[in-house]
Amino acid sequence: MSFNETHIRVGAYLQSIGSMMYETFLQENPKAKMWASVNQDGFIPRYGQQYFRWVPCVNQEDYLAYIEKIIKYAIEYVKTDLIHFDNFILWPEPYSCHCPVCREKFRQYLKDKYPTPEARKERFGFINLDFIEPPVFDLFNPPWALDVIRDPVLQEWIDFRVKSLSNAYMRFSNYVRNLNPNVAVAVNLNPPPGGNSAFLRGGWPPLLYPHGDVHWTEEPDHPRIGEDGRLISRIQTFKIAQATGNAVFCYVRGENSDSSKLMMAESMAYNSYVLGMIGGVPPIVDQYMEQYISFYKKNKEYFVNTESAAEVAVLRSYASLSYNNYSTHLSVILFEQTLIQARMPFDVIFDDHLKDLSKYKVLVLANVESLSNEQLDLIRDYVKAGGGLVATDETSAYDQWRRRRPSYGLADIFGIDPAKAPCEKTVRSVYGKGRVVYIPKIIPSVEPRDDVDGRWRMRYRIIDNRYWHLPKNWKELVDAVEWTGQDLSLKVEAPLTVTAEFRRQEQPSRLLIHLINYNLKNQVDYINVTLREPKGKRVETIAILSPDDDAEKEEKIPFIAQKGEVKFRIPKLKIYAISVIELR
Repeated sequence: MSFNETHIRVGAYLQSIGSMMYETFLQENPKAKMWASVNQDGFIPRYGQQYFRWVPCVNQEDYLAYIEKIIKYAIEYVKTDLIHFDNFILWPEPYSCHCPVCREKFRQYLKDKYPTPEARKERFGFINLDFIEPPVFDLFNPPWALDVIRDPVLQEWIDFRVKSLSNAYMRFSNYVRNLNPNVAVAVNLNPPPGGNSAFLRGGWPPLLYPHGDVHWTEEPDHPRIGEDGRLISRIQTFKIAQATGNAVFCYVRGENSDSSKLMMAESMAYNSYVLGMIGGVPPIVDQYMEQYISFYKKNKEYFVNTESAAEVAVLRSYASLSYNNYSTHLSVILFEQTLIQARMPFDVIFDDHLKDLSKYKVLVLANVESLSNEQLDLIRDYVKAGGGLVATDETSAYDQWRRRRPSYGLADIFGIDPAKAPCEKTVRSVYGKGRVVYIPKIIPSVEPRDDVDGRWRMRYRIIDNRYWHLPKNWKELVDAVEWTGQDLSLKVEAPLTVTAEFRRQEQPSRLLIHLINYNLKNQVDYINVTLREPKGKRVETIAILSPDDDAEKEEKIPFIAQKGEVKFRIPKLKIYAISVIELR
């Protein structure tokens, strides 16, 4: 009897871009040595300390064709239901591949991208691109010392690597779909939420993830309240997945039952239809975790076919985050952390989303320093039509190649005198029908250090969860979003350890408010909620469901509706609860 006959789903694991175990692989295929990456010094990079694992080159056609043979075997012979591509990354500098194929493809990429002499002259200062080589690094020029990336060739090298990795994933995914469109595709890029994934790993989520269905995260940011009081979550990772049409596979096994339940609660609220890998390795599931699993299965209708009802969008800009290794990442992480803890539902968006911002009342540009002229026009049009804008730090100070502008590109919207930009004080202004707030700086409560244990920094800067404290001026950020949003639809009054996710369903018509209490030591009582009814809709009933109640019964909640506004109170929140608001 096959797995399919028993309704057990089977997944196939592939290293693909991750590594080749050459000691045995070369016996099977001696030509495979030509498929290995070669760094700037002619060395074949290894997978960390595992010297027996060569890193392959993503641009070697014969290697990609070999991987397709493995995919075909998994689908046609094993009858797999899922193909998982693990370690789907390019290695960071100074281990990027400089093999002849990559160097030649890089030059051809530049020629195709800049086909005219005028375009090449503007970008590089010269016309003949035949002798361009990938950038190199050394002891006195380490890649991790770069806080910003100004060199046009290095910028283009980053772009080329991102495109190469995305093309490989697109190729493999299309091959899977052509063989069997019912096979799901998963990938493990595992980008750090506060790190430059394009520079470090050759990955940019909106170019990679949409080709598949789901991706893994192995980040150490399992949900909890740190010893210093900071709220640690995987919410940013889930938000990025939502923006790219993906779900996330994540480990769900905490230090105790409540910790594991908190992980599942986070998945139910922010990860739609995937709870995660329950129980760890080996899987250990206790009766309390089973209670959450049972709740999820019983109420699955509230977790599928939903869409975000958030009215705030936070832009993650490619140029701003790929040509800067530090300040832009710090700003966007801290603004997102503020929205999370202030219970202000938001979506992460990427550059292409700027073309249609009609569903959002507020656009947040957290130190989005690099914007093209086209993007500036899209933002102006959005605000002029009535959209709210909150911008911070050096937003619009540079163009898409990180060339300094004579003045901030959005100075007219900010209400700043171009001759005096940057401004040292917060400015509120009105532009067209929209409201704008410019805040000179997001002030971190904990400034990331340049050194590690007293030594000069010898590794890449990552804004990891050690720095996820609310910024000193977090209340100013919240006030700015509220003022520019002009009556946002949801307000939840609760401690800073409670988060809220706001979603909607069309059939049947309902709103869903997910609440999570990250403080496992204290139950929260009496959470007041104010909800603005959607245009043309009225609230019919409100119910509260929670897996923390033994009975798991749906509890109807009284509410007051007046002039399009609904107020109600949630009696208690131990770890997780969902408010189901039926509309008519």
